[in-house]
Amino acid sequence: MLYNSTNDRLRWVDILKFFGIAAVAFGHIYQQENVLGWLYTFHVPLFFIVGGIVFRPRDILADIKRRAFRILVPYAFFGLLTVLYFCLIENRWRDISMSLTDCLAGLVIGDMQHLEFHSHLWFLPCYFLTAVVYNILYRLIKPIPCRIVCAACCIAYMMFPLPSLPWGADRALGFLGLFALGELAAGTGVLHRAERFNIPVKLSCAAVFLGISVTLYLLHLTSGLMWAVCAVVGTLGFAALSMALEKAPVLPAVGRMTLVILCIHGPIYRVLLKLVSMAAGSPTDTLRTDLLISLAVTAVTIAICCGIYKLLEKLLPWCIGLYPKQKETPHN
Repeated sequence: MLYNSTNDRLRWVDILKFFGIAAVAFGHIYQQENVLGWLYTFHVPLFFIVGGIVFRPRDILADIKRRAFRILVPYAFFGLLTVLYFCLIENRWRDISMSLTDCLAGLVIGDMQHLEFHSHLWFLPCYFLTAVVYNILYRLIKPIPCRIVCAACCIAYMMFPLPSLPWGADRALGFLGLFALGELAAGTGVLHRAERFNIPVKLSCAAVFLGISVTLYLLHLTSGLMWAVCAVVGTLGFAALSMALEKAPVLPAVGRMTLVILCIHGPIYRVLLKLVSMAAGSPTDTLRTDLLISLAVTAVTIAICCGIYKLLEKLLPWCIGLYPKQKETPHN
């Protein structure tokens, strides 16, 4: 569950989200084939497993309304901003040719192929669809049948090639199974028991799971049914590490800003790379093969995203899926 007995967020869950978004951003910046390939085995699935961990069943219409505000409003807001930025500025130096009409149509369709101007946005409508469908199934057919149906959808996704569908509906089939797995782990209390392990045990588990994750990738055991195995093993590794670092400062706060970082990190890191490229006199492709430069650009990108989040939180909270804080009225 998302909250503990004192109504505080579980810090390790937010830290896990931090690792996930850091892996996503770094994977978009650093262009070393093996590192990139390994990150893609788990960094996006991780968020769907986390979604299951923090899942709470709600009234169907209330859930759709809530998730639309928290996910689709930021998707539309940042999507439109990115369209304007791309058409006015970035299309002059990026090797992508899309008209304003194409970009707007891409936002409506919401799949990766039609969001080429900012492909990272595909995640939001896909996550919305996955979470809403899971809640509907959970409420209509109860937990156990819901998990079975979602597992079957995941197996179908892994076994049969599907065309790219609007809002990533094809990918959502696979992610439903991972969402169900996260919900099952939280519901059975497995994660709460794992939280009670001491730090050396948690770090040992993290090392083992991450070692298995890397090994599976190096052995090319990542496709078909192994897609889900790799996603789960990689997530378990970083979950154990997150539990070990539960008292770490800063990381949970950054993890809570995941949505904004996802939406805006693309244009920011591309501008940063362009600036570094001009200053160093090296092509951006060369810079993106340098580990230290890529790590530095990733860190600065995330820091800028966090600053923007804090600004929007105060000025336009609705655009990042937050309800405005109610001002306290003085008591007489």
